[in-house]
Amino acid sequence: MRTETYTDLLVADHIKRSEEISPMFKDRREAGDQLALLLARENIQKPVILPILRGGVPVAQPIAEKLGCAVHPLVTAKIPLFDKRYGIGAVNQGNILLNEELIEFLDLTVSDLYGLVNQGVKDLVKKQSEIYPSRGISSDLSGQTAVIVDDGIATGFTVLSTTEMVLDYNPKNIIIASPIAHNSALERLRDEGIKTYVINASEESGFMVDKFYRDFRDITDDEIIKALVSVS
Repeated sequence: MRTETYTDLLVADHIKRSEEISPMFKDRREAGDQLALLLARENIQKPVILPILRGGVPVAQPIAEKLGCAVHPLVTAKIPLFDKRYGIGAVNQGNILLNEELIEFLDLTVSDLYGLVNQGVKDLVKKQSEIYPSRGISSDLSGQTAVIVDDGIATGFTVLSTTEMVLDYNPKNIIIASPIAHNSALERLRDEGIKTYVINASEESGFMVDKFYRDFRDITDDEIIKALVSVS
């Protein structure tokens, strides 16, 4: 395994390059307003909004209001690297998806992976306990278009993992909507045949989702519940 110090240096360099990014959105709500206008022009048939907790919820709220459709939050957790802002994949109730290219580059061992995946599972359990079970997907989505929403897409593994879970509910179509995404992630999603709507596709080498928002603070439990109640 490459040393943790080496990984720290990579992260530090990435953060330094991210400082060149200028914010595009005031906050997640404003980003959601813009995304709602984009989706409203697409005439999506029987949409159901599926935001990824936590950041996807405030983005999804104005979309649901604009389209007049139901919202069911989804729980997918990043499998964190040594720095929690970066991950090697994602985990949810249905599966684990790993970034094999990154794992090979970092020369991670089975022991390393076990520890990282275990942390991802712990994060998942924590997230599941933060929402009412009744607010998740509770029925078949046949005939509906599942619109998976997140506040940003860096690698695409979180939304890909979520897509695999949603497929178990038999939606007619699945689309992904996010205010900001890196082009490499969009290419990965296109290769999987997934239609994606974004406000801005970025080529920034120092891509970090939070840098595109002036206000990217953590979303509280009360704010999540309030947002979900407002569109229920």
